[in-house]
Amino acid sequence: MRHNMKKALYLNTNNYQNFHYLLPNKAVLPMDACSEMQKMDNNVFEKIKKYLIKDEFTYLPPMKMSRDSLGIAKGVYSKIAQAAKKTKEYDYVIVDIGNELSAEAFEILGVA
Repeated sequence: MRHNMKKALYLNTNNYQNFHYLLPNKAVLPMDACSEMQKMDNNVFEKIKKYLIKDEFTYLPPMKMSRDSLGIAKGVYSKIAQAAKKTKEYDYVIVDIGNELSAEAFEILGVA
């Protein structure tokens, strides 16, 4: 029975994202979603929510190119994590900051 399963959202903030090679679904984040993330507005989670992949856990698919080359600030993940938390849809919001220690990474850790 799966009635006691917790719901988790996984966000990967790495500049180069290739975690999906470990998963059955090899989909990448569409450019429309990347464009929404570039804007970094307060409604970014609602705008990208339709692109989340729901498997044994829910995750934002990786970007086709590096985050930097797409012009997406690492800080957008703070907005996404905070908005996801407010929905109370997830028991856990897991943000993988990788090994990039920056001001943005510490901001994300502060949200955690």
